[in-house]
Amino acid sequence: MIKKILALLLSLMLAMPSVAGAKGVYIAGATQGDDSGTSCATAHDESWFSAQDNWGTDAADMTPGDTIYFCDDAGPIDGQLIVRATGTSDALYYFAPAFGDAPVLSYSATQGFLFG
Repeated sequence: MIKKILALLLSLMLAMPSVAGAKGVYIAGATQGDDSGTSCATAHDESWFSAQDNWGTDAADMTPGDTIYFCDDAGPIDGQLIVRATGTSDALYYFAPAFGDAPVLSYSATQGFLFG
């Protein structure tokens, strides 16, 4: 029985796309701490998220396979959020609230999530 479970787990792991090097990038309503984006305490702001230069292949960029976490530490995220990349078939971009947070993404007809 244990061998069957281990075989199943191994086959599931092999079937999953590789996201080696995937990381979490944290975004808040305002820059936090040292602006490294590695936690809500050091989150980038929405203008950093929307800048074309921050979507790419460098280690500090948002890269395919990354999860972008939205934090509620600095109030609502009410600026424009522009998604500048699509990821790949093997490594998408993921968006989620930071653990334990309930971020507010506030937008109007001229702001909000834009894909471009």
